[in-house]
Amino acid sequence: MVYPTTEEVREWFKLQESGEAPKFFDLYVRDDVVWTVEVRPLSCAIADFEGTHPIAGTFHGKKDFMAGTIGKLRMAMKPGIWNTKVTNVFAGGNQACIEMIVSSEVRPTPFQS
Repeated sequence: MVYPTTEEVREWFKLQESGEAPKFFDLYVRDDVVWTVEVRPLSCAIADFEGTHPIAGTFHGKKDFMAGTIGKLRMAMKPGIWNTKVTNVFAGGNQACIEMIVSSEVRPTPFQS
């Protein structure tokens, strides 16, 4: 199996940046993906925040990721395009790491049930 290069992964994520996330997921994310989300404030240099935010964690499969992260973000953020900016991409072998900043207006108390 040939794995994508850093340049290919960066190109794929341009769909995210242009507001075409559904197309990105349909074209480039496998159903059996294992996706880990870490959330950290911009002012923090330590990247070990997995599990400390409602959307953080390791997700097994595209459906699990969509429900655990994208679904929660949709509930938390006001409707409209999310501003997404990829700041770094690392890819090699069968793994890729993407650093990105996502900003939007949030609803009041977005993660409370």
